[in-house]
Amino acid sequence: MARNRHIRPEQVEAIVNAIHTWDAGTIAWDDVCKVAKPILGYLPSRSGLSSHADIQAAFSNRKKLLAQRPAGKGPSPASLADASRMIAARDGEISTLKHLVAEYREKFDRWRYNAMLHNLTIDKLDAPLPPIARSSR
Repeated sequence: MARNRHIRPEQVEAIVNAIHTWDAGTIAWDDVCKVAKPILGYLPSRSGLSSHADIQAAFSNRKKLLAQRPAGKGPSPASLADASRMIAARDGEISTLKHLVAEYREKFDRWRYNAMLHNLTIDKLDAPLPPIARSSR
């Protein structure tokens, strides 16, 4: 049985950037795997890529943005092509981060509600972590 290869953080970042700058009308995991092949040096599987939270979030977000975008996108002038790609990448990253912030806000509200239910005070919640007792060997 073949072992799964480890994908380094810089490779994950390159794949996420490729997803953020996706220009085609639709995005599919097979296409992302093909785009990731030159970055990784091998053809990854869908499950191998989607196991990375950053890649999964970028893919889901880009798929949602492409579905909402109007179909008649006109071509950019050649001199603005690089600027257009950079703006698309930033828009994708901003959208992904907004989604992440919304998830964190929901989690915070849930934690705040549960803390209130169990009579936890702000002082208890803000208490520093205990020091780690490490033994020297």
